[in-house]
Amino acid sequence: LGAFNAMSLSIIAPSPLRRGMIWTGGYDGQVHLTLDGGHDWHDVTPNGLPPLGTVTSIYPSHTDPNRAYVSIDRHLLGDPRPYIFVTENDGRSWHRITRGLPTNVFSYVHCVTGDSLDPGLLFAGTENALYWSPDRGHHWYPLQNNLPHAPVYWLTVQPVAQDLVVATYGRGIYILSDLNSLAALAHAVRAGHPVLFPLRTAWRFHHVAAPRAAPDFAANGHNPPYGATIDFYLPHKPKRPVRLVIHSPGGKIIRVFSNAPGTARANRLPALSRGINRFVWDLRYAPVDGVSECAGSGSCTGKLRLPPPQAPWVTTGPKGYRHIVSWDLDLTHRGPLAVPGQDRVTLEIGTTRSSQPLWVRKDPYSSGSLADIRSQVTFSLAIESKINSTVHLINEIEWMRKTLAGIEARLVADGNHPATLARARHLGAVLLGVEGRLFDVYLTGAREDAFRHPMEIYGRLCALLKDVEDSADYPPTDSDRVVFRILEGDLRSVQARFAAVLHKEVAPFNRRLEGRGLAGVVPTGRGV
Repeated sequence: LGAFNAMSLSIIAPSPLRRGMIWTGGYDGQVHLTLDGGHDWHDVTPNGLPPLGTVTSIYPSHTDPNRAYVSIDRHLLGDPRPYIFVTENDGRSWHRITRGLPTNVFSYVHCVTGDSLDPGLLFAGTENALYWSPDRGHHWYPLQNNLPHAPVYWLTVQPVAQDLVVATYGRGIYILSDLNSLAALAHAVRAGHPVLFPLRTAWRFHHVAAPRAAPDFAANGHNPPYGATIDFYLPHKPKRPVRLVIHSPGGKIIRVFSNAPGTARANRLPALSRGINRFVWDLRYAPVDGVSECAGSGSCTGKLRLPPPQAPWVTTGPKGYRHIVSWDLDLTHRGPLAVPGQDRVTLEIGTTRSSQPLWVRKDPYSSGSLADIRSQVTFSLAIESKINSTVHLINEIEWMRKTLAGIEARLVADGNHPATLARARHLGAVLLGVEGRLFDVYLTGAREDAFRHPMEIYGRLCALLKDVEDSADYPPTDSDRVVFRILEGDLRSVQARFAAVLHKEVAPFNRRLEGRGLAGVVPTGRGV
């Protein structure tokens, strides 16, 4: 190695583009290069570099064989300043590129690396932070987000997934998913309007059981959110409603997310801000209408506005309703996973539109065909449609029974209309009987209630949806279709019964109230 007198090397970095080209760095701050596989070495240490530092990393470019980056640490010599150099000519000359990196006691650089696809995208790790550059190191910006302020000892870009892997000292390993957004950010800023970034492929995996470990086990990791990562740039905090619309390959809408007031929680975008915003679509169609999160029992739906029969102590809560809660039952309210294929995502803000294709790939471990999956999804959506019809009917009857309860209370207090009061109580019992065909009206939310009375149409449809959707990628069985036809027939029967009650019971009762000058007509179209 000629004048190379270091006792040991800290870095050996072969070029990915030129055979026989190898860079080395030593603990004495010297950088050497061979172009012939090690037969001859050349001292290419950056000129003007203070001596006796430690070469902490060398990153040979993945797009230009003449370019390389080197980071050097001199904090043990009382010099914590950042040192990153770049050469464009095989080390014959170097330029220091540290603009934007702070100068403090934690500023010394442990590593530098780049994106294998975008030559301008660089990353650097210091003693307490992570930085990135969109322009080959001419400017550096912090990339901390929720990363702990720990020493960043190594960085690498996963070339297939385009993820940045960050190794820290004492705080574990972290992954920043999908660098496409950082690569496209500079173009988006120059454009000056909302931009949806290119979307990487999403995989339609089926979850598998993970090894069990204590919640506070030090080696526990965290999987990234399941689904498709959707990144978009907003030049300023939006003043108009924002929508993300996902279309199937055939152009049909799969899902719409929005931050507009009144949007259901399951389809609501989180708070948006200026700059890059990230949203993860779980690859599913919308869940059953009215689904919300219920503490301790997963999701629930339906708005029940009265206590259950024989349980007057159950309150409806501050919003005036409670949800249908079923414990320990094999049912779901989730929409099915979308069919694999090339979907399209569109960002809409007022009249501004920005679209990108999104490939959704089938689980490589799944033995189901695309035809099987299409059949499964189509059938699942048909089941979900009947669940929605059931929920809407439950909500309608609940409004009617709620109003009727108020009428009964006034009639009791008045005491002058015993016949009308009897008719009101009779109508309430009739409506409860109709509703009792739709779901278990005795549910109070207690865990044991689900075992005291049989499930009705609502619960059975939710159980059928789970059986069809929440399994392997296979088409519905003959038994699934037979059960669905039976439940469809049961629902039509209840709908017909409800229509008859409206005509034969509710309408005459409304006329009776009006004829006696009594307020509080029972609604027949209040909605949900």
